[in-house]
Amino acid sequence: DLKIYTGDIQGGLNSYSESLKIREEIGDKKGIAETLNNIGAVYNQQKDIVKAEDYFLRSLKIREEIGDRIGIAKSLNNMGILNKNKVNKTLALEYYAKSLKIREELEDKLGVAISCNNIGSIYNIMGNWPEALKYFNRSLKIKKELGDKESLSTSYNNIGGLLLNQEKYSIALNYGDSAITLAKELGFPYNIMHAEHLIAQADSGLGNYQQAFEHYKQFIVYRDSINNEGTRKASIKSQLKYA
Repeated sequence: DLKIYTGDIQGGLNSYSESLKIREEIGDKKGIAETLNNIGAVYNQQKDIVKAEDYFLRSLKIREEIGDRIGIAKSLNNMGILNKNKVNKTLALEYYAKSLKIREELEDKLGVAISCNNIGSIYNIMGNWPEALKYFNRSLKIKKELGDKESLSTSYNNIGGLLLNQEKYSIALNYGDSAITLAKELGFPYNIMHAEHLIAQADSGLGNYQQAFEHYKQFIVYRDSINNEGTRKASIKSQLKYA
């Protein structure tokens, strides 16, 4: 919805509600499920976890009733994101794994890459770095095959962050450089922000304090711009990408 993308959250939700009402009147169950999931994604992005969960589960139930396996995988993935935000890592992992299984069966390569990335992020949080790296690398390999530069930048950031946790600063710095090159090429502030932070930490770990300071200043600049209209638009669009 254009209103959502331009930052008019309430206006966008109103549009989704109108769309939902029409789809309910004509009995378009697949459309109903899609709209419910989109509304849930917006609430999740706004940190309203209770409402997000309600809409995600309603969407999932309908998709299961009509046998929409692609939709089911998307709903399960969003439930994983929701539970990650709730810091319920075990449940998030379960939802991500179910989503991955369906996407593998459907041979949805981009979906598999996204699921693997999500699973890797949970293992990273849990401190299971070998499993995290395994899933991150699988995701990275698929994204390279698909030529998905936006997602590649995210993968480089994630692997770099994992290496930072293990104090492998030189290799982490290489991944940070790859991430920021792609992010700047594509103009994605969120990815640039994370890459700047990754590089600052890696440089600090290597004793390159002046360079670390310069990158940290850039991280602050991008962090403070996150609430700008353009960045908010990109963030919400990303949230809805697999809704």
